[in-house]
Amino acid sequence: MVSDSDLVNRLREILGSSDLDTATAASVRRQLEEEFKVDLSNRKTFIRDQIDIYLQTLEKDNKEDNVEGENDDVEDEEKPNNVDKEVKKRGGGFNKLCSLSPQLQKFLGVSELARTQVVKKVWAYIKENNLQDPKNKKKILCDKSLLAIFRVNSIDMFQMNKVLSKHIWPLTVETGTCFECCSFSIL
Repeated sequence: MVSDSDLVNRLREILGSSDLDTATAASVRRQLEEEFKVDLSNRKTFIRDQIDIYLQTLEKDNKEDNVEGENDDVEDEEKPNNVDKEVKKRGGGFNKLCSLSPQLQKFLGVSELARTQVVKKVWAYIKENNLQDPKNKKKILCDKSLLAIFRVNSIDMFQMNKVLSKHIWPLTVETGTCFECCSFSIL
């Protein structure tokens, strides 16, 4: 049995050297399974949550780098925007557009968004409305809007990603149907 810390360390190494535009949670899990020679299908949610945490810390680090580099040339400031547009055009990997549950659509005001953007917007809302427990910043105190999504008064930040995954559904490009149930069209 592979320990969680070993999995997380290797997962971060894999993501650090991977193209995040084309990598998926499944491809990362398969690579971990090959390296550790174990079946990790029962730990899919844990791996997905750890990927989300890694991506959040990466975004936070990028934000801090952008603040430090504000005095750079205007050309340098335009580069991240061009990269973002290019990633959106490709729409693969972790930046792939997904359909959102009705509750999440109401909260975010859009029907489709990449998983990373959903997490980013939810965290922006949490910080904007000061919903982190002052004593334990890992704990989120749900207001009326978050209560509609999470259905609890408070939630751990790690559990938040798990619950959000139930509100984020993959789309097929051709038909726009949900893979999870395939009995109705989301679009």
